[in-house]
Amino acid sequence: LHYIMSDNCPIIQTNKRSSPKNNINLSIDLTLQKTEDEIRLAVLGYAQEVKRIFSTFTNFGLAASMISVILGIIPLYSYSLQTGGPVVMIWSWIVVGFFCFILVASLAEICSAFPTMGALYYWAFRLGGPRWGPFASWTAGWCNLLGQIAGVASGGYSGAQIIANIVSLTQGYDFSDAEFLAVYAAVLILAGVVNTFAETLLTALCYVSVIWHVVGVLIIVIWMLCTAPTLQNSSFVLSHFQNSTTFSSSSYVGLIGILFAASTFTGYDTAAHIAEETTHSHKSSMA
Repeated sequence: LHYIMSDNCPIIQTNKRSSPKNNINLSIDLTLQKTEDEIRLAVLGYAQEVKRIFSTFTNFGLAASMISVILGIIPLYSYSLQTGGPVVMIWSWIVVGFFCFILVASLAEICSAFPTMGALYYWAFRLGGPRWGPFASWTAGWCNLLGQIAGVASGGYSGAQIIANIVSLTQGYDFSDAEFLAVYAAVLILAGVVNTFAETLLTALCYVSVIWHVVGVLIIVIWMLCTAPTLQNSSFVLSHFQNSTTFSSSSYVGLIGILFAASTFTGYDTAAHIAEETTHSHKSSMA
């Protein structure tokens, strides 16, 4: 399969060697297609249906927002101090991050070949082949759906939790269960409305999100180091194990503590899910 871009007239040519029974030399003129992104979709059997409103940076920004170091750390921070303590919290980030890097690198390579909105669902079908493709895509689709539901619920809960903590620290007022639930619902509704109807606002928020996550994390780290009454030594930070649970197995408690890092390193497939809304998606979505 060869891509030939002559002026503004893209052409796809597919050649198959001649045989006694077949002599195929097929050229498809796609003059109605205007961009390379649309050509790639046409080759995969899709027509362009959605607007491409994301650039490389905003695609990265949305994926970074889904991963969200801030939302990943805050809800489980105190819990992780009890399930393994500093040694699990520090080293799990390195170990989990290493294996996630391998996984992400593989997904990026696949995304560059199949930059479709279906992402993992479509990839599983294509890579599984005629025999296993349908089952693989069915499994990937359901697992991804359940993960998306849990991820949205978890993100909304973390957002409501942060709002409740801010109100408590600044106003001295603690939300009741019903009030917290109302804030939680408001966060989910607001996120749904923005993602559904406010495309321009969504891309703008991607810029804000990247800056917020970089600057915000630096502010939190510096503030904690400057205001902490005492600082622990390196031995405590790198090797102290804490088990404040009712479980006697240190190994089991350590595995629970790894969730602190594992729950944060999720959502990077977001870049692939919006591939059809990203310009130069075969490069931007994998970046």
